[in-house]
Amino acid sequence: DKEFSLVFEVAVIGYRDFNDTVHFETHDFTTNIADIEKFLDTVSAVGGDDEPEDVKGAFIHAFEGIDLGVNLGGQYNSCAPVLNWNKYNTDQIANRSIMWLADAPAHGNSTLNDTFPDTNESEWNDIFSSIAALKSESTDLKLHLMQLTDKTIKTNAMLKTHADIVGVKCEEVNLTQFFDRHTNTLDRKTHV
Repeated sequence: DKEFSLVFEVAVIGYRDFNDTVHFETHDFTTNIADIEKFLDTVSAVGGDDEPEDVKGAFIHAFEGIDLGVNLGGQYNSCAPVLNWNKYNTDQIANRSIMWLADAPAHGNSTLNDTFPDTNESEWNDIFSSIAALKSESTDLKLHLMQLTDKTIKTNAMLKTHADIVGVKCEEVNLTQFFDRHTNTLDRKTHV
């Protein structure tokens, strides 16, 4: 019999929009779930001149990193290093899950007031190539699209299309019944 140990790690990228004072808030991978809970308690949904948010920037941040001075949508962003996805050899990883939890659409995927319309599909292709590279023969990878409002339907469809193109499994999870738009909170007793 072969012994093994199970390691469960979580990372978080909180993101907003280009003109917001704090664009990204990040906690790299950790096994300490209490640290993640403390971090999430400090993150709040504030700011925004328009309804869409910088979803693409969050994905770039997660898989490619954003260096100091990189120009995204006409705004210069502070340094946002890539998450440490390669802490373990791929043969040591059984499963990777990416969860996109959002109440607002991505720029370019909204019929709402969009001050940064984004139609650059090649960047999304590059992002999903990076995501697909996290798969291996021994590592399963799944993208979970956690829908908090109906405003993300078009963005979910776009993300699912890109995932399908590169062969990444994708699951849509509708959490609209558990999300309070007035307080921008998700019922913590929700079991997904």
